[in-house]
Amino acid sequence: MFEKELFLIPAQKPFIIPLFLPHAGCRHHCIFCNQNTLHPKSGKKNISTLRNEMDRWLAFPRDLQRPVELAFFGGSFLGLPEKDINACIELVKDIPDAGLRFSTRPDTVSRASLELLSASGLFMTAELGIQSLDERVLRLSARGHGVDEVVEAFKELRQAGISVGAQMMTGLPGASGSSDLDTAERLVSLGPDFARVAPTLVLKGSGLEKLFVRGKYRPMEFSEAVERTAAYVNILEKGGVPVLRIGLQTDAHLEESLLTGPHHPSMGEWVRGRILGDEVLEAFGRMEGNHIKKSLRIRVSLNLRSRMQGMGKSNFLRFERAFFPAPFSIVTEKDQEPDFWVIEYA
Repeated sequence: MFEKELFLIPAQKPFIIPLFLPHAGCRHHCIFCNQNTLHPKSGKKNISTLRNEMDRWLAFPRDLQRPVELAFFGGSFLGLPEKDINACIELVKDIPDAGLRFSTRPDTVSRASLELLSASGLFMTAELGIQSLDERVLRLSARGHGVDEVVEAFKELRQAGISVGAQMMTGLPGASGSSDLDTAERLVSLGPDFARVAPTLVLKGSGLEKLFVRGKYRPMEFSEAVERTAAYVNILEKGGVPVLRIGLQTDAHLEESLLTGPHHPSMGEWVRGRILGDEVLEAFGRMEGNHIKKSLRIRVSLNLRSRMQGMGKSNFLRFERAFFPAPFSIVTEKDQEPDFWVIEYA
């Protein structure tokens, strides 16, 4: 029986040291994935190379009061051989008071695999690579498991006292706007501690590239990806699931491996701006007399000014169309509390 009290929860945001193990421990090669192009220098690693990477990160200037988490990404941690899992745990223990973070597939989570972790006494965070909670989408994405395995993985990790996050995707093969939103609502019911959400991209060397070349898969257009992902993120956060990241981290390797798809280095801002714009338009729809051609103004705190206008002034253009023919303005109020906004007749 696992005891949650074994795991010490850090009091502040941790300093995360990412160590990448491309496809290590993965039982299936998912159709959208090619970690070898995203992390081409990672290759097959031993504990010595991982330690060298860890030491380089620890040498960076940082707040020494922040807790450290050693994070194993790019593969399926609980699918590794037992000796490799134990070696990684020992590496974490070399850093005083450090925690363990790992990404893993739902079908690698079991009572047996978690027994390897239970005696460590480490604070742990599991990032479950779920991607979708639609059976058809999981099948078409060659995930090799279904929704039941996801639900069971949550149950086992919770019983082990491990914090659980979810890595999700929009626009996968077989997915639609409505099925993505259904997935978001089902994920809320599972109650993850956080989520990461990314629109699907076509990477070179992935199975999705073959489908795209044959005309069997069409990635979302950028505007569609922003709209669908915004609706998805909005459901999660209104359901109490914080979204830590939207879209993939941009770097030279991603730029090189990206064949096509809705990518932008500021995808998070595009999506957050869309969510805010939707909220403004909903508020406008509830205003009495919104059919009257009165001047409108949106008063907004300084920190929300650029998001209110939207990336590329996308919200500004949406407001112009919605409010026409009434003139409107966006007024920045520097003394307002952060995240303040209100729409009113001028």
